[in-house]
Amino acid sequence: MHALSEHPATRLERDSALAAWLQAVATRHATARAVTLSGSDREFRLACDYLAENAERSVSLDELAAVAGTGKFRLVKLFRDRTGLPPHALQIAHRVRRARRLLEGGHTAAEAAALTGFTDRSHLHRHFRRSLGFTPGQYQRLFATTQW
Repeated sequence: MHALSEHPATRLERDSALAAWLQAVATRHATARAVTLSGSDREFRLACDYLAENAERSVSLDELAAVAGTGKFRLVKLFRDRTGLPPHALQIAHRVRRARRLLEGGHTAAEAAALTGFTDRSHLHRHFRRSLGFTPGQYQRLFATTQW
């Protein structure tokens, strides 16, 4: 959580980290296991769809949980159980995918960052490189020469 305060982070990223930490504390000190509810597939799908439709927005965990019809701690647990990642990781993946398409269409990295919800070009650069192994500029040059 300390690392999130040193770098640009979305509300969802900060909220997810806090919820995961609180869940870990609660799990460590709980005396009984939680019962898995049957609506988890629906809740998870609603949250995933909402993130896909609103990837460029700064979605809060409270907002995402309300859309899914569940609590925020349960939602973070659903994401971790199903994907191994918190909800903001899916949002970042959607943003990187959209940024990639914009770069393929000739937009600059700064334009792609602004249109996809990244705080700035360096925020896009960091996540783009982590996801694809290329910087946005390298990707654009590679795409221009190969024309997949």
